Amino acid sequence: MAKKKSPILENAIDSLRVGVRYFLDHPSEYGEKWAILAIFNAAELFLKEGLRRYNPTLIYTNRVETPDGHTVTVTEALKRYEEIGLGIDDEDRETIEELQRRRNRIEHRSFEASDTHQTIAGEALRFIYHFLDEYLSTEMKLYLSVAEYRRARELILAFEERLREAEANVATYVESIDPKERILHTTATCPECGNETLMIDSPNGDYCSFCEDEQCVGACVTCGEYFAPEELEGVGVCSSCLAERFSRW
Repeated sequence: MAKKKSPILENAIDSLRVGVRYFLDHPSEYGEKWAILAIFNAAELFLKEGLRRYNPTLIYTNRVETPDGHTVTVTEALKRYEEIGLGIDDEDRETIEELQRRRNRIEHRSFEASDTHQTIAGEALRFIYHFLDEYLSTEMKLYLSVAEYRRARELILAFEERLREAEANVATYVESIDPKERILHTTATCPECGNETLMIDSPNGDYCSFCEDEQCVGACVTCGEYFAPEELEGVGVCSSCLAERFSRW
């Protein structure tokens, strides 16, 4: 008799399928919005499934397993992976945190058409692809139809190719600057796509090579990272630094 899947895993698989199917069946701005939200939700649920397998209480905020218990946020889940010695590496941690921020922006702001949506979905799918293998000992292709898996792989490869090109363009830009002036022309993480492809004060302004567009950004006065102006809490401080300040009071 086959072992029954956990509800978290079942929901994660459903969200993954829904997201990929939207890209197959609804090639429109509307379809992309719901595809991205579904794929991000799948990534979050797979992350929680990894904790559940280690110890079911880890997915609950108060560490007590109850049917209606409040489950951890992505940030809390990442901390608990550290606690149990299964820390997510820095690259994957940055990916999942950026996916969370992007989902929040989609939910709280208007969703605009962009040729980066599919490649960003590819980034989320790449995270899921490797997470399933490394943390859940399974494979993405087991949960998708042949057509769905082929589309998912296309999205992953499109993201990887676009990122390689963007990073090469950034490297070329940095090499073109006089070494004495490079400190004045930094590169940073783009708040729109989450990649280290934002060129500060370039000839095209604060320009992201991945998004291929100028970005409106400001630096947090505490950590120095760049964010969209609305993410600086109106006082020039990002939400993470602001939360850190409050935690010390």
